[in-house]
Amino acid sequence: MEELLSDGRGNFDELNHILNLLKQGKPLPRYDQVYLDTLLAVPTPGYRGFTKYKSEGTSLVLSLFFGLFGFLGIGHRYVGTIGKSLGLLYAGWILIGLSLLGFLPLLNDTITKSINPQYQSYYSNVLPLMTMTNSFGLVNSVILYIILLVVVPIAYLALFIWQILDVRNETRKFNDFMDRMGQQLYYVSEEKKVAYALIFCAPLIAVILFGVAEFIISIK
Repeated sequence: MEELLSDGRGNFDELNHILNLLKQGKPLPRYDQVYLDTLLAVPTPGYRGFTKYKSEGTSLVLSLFFGLFGFLGIGHRYVGTIGKSLGLLYAGWILIGLSLLGFLPLLNDTITKSINPQYQSYYSNVLPLMTMTNSFGLVNSVILYIILLVVVPIAYLALFIWQILDVRNETRKFNDFMDRMGQQLYYVSEEKKVAYALIFCAPLIAVILFGVAEFIISIK
């Protein structure tokens, strides 16, 4: 009853009247019982996109917008699938990190070349991952570059598109469950919200702690 009142479902005065009868332990008249059963059995369609239902448009926009900036799974967080959201987020970060391993040496070479036209670059003067020519040979080094510069970005694009399609399915599944059961499919407790925030910020927290540790070591 309190939930119906807080959500604004039904007639406020009628629901207050029914609530008072229930608190007093009195039996409900037949018309009050029928009215209450009707409200509980059929969720009001007007709640889609508010406290109960999830907006498909919102989930798609969140997935699209934040995914373009390297944050996959934000739409899934909105729907309530915490585990899938974090999995997509970190999978995207890993793919971006691998791509940077290929792009940063090229960017470094470009900048160095613009400063020093006589600069000659090859695999031996880039990141440690790229200094494996002597061990694996030139062919394998080229394959490694192709994987980092081509395959990995394509993998991120594929994951980006997949999470948009999947969040639409998750949103529809959430709302269908609300229609059938009258309750949310995924309930995100306060503990889950805190855990999500901590895991989401874990890389930043790790960098800050590492910086603090380095500072303390340097002043000793």
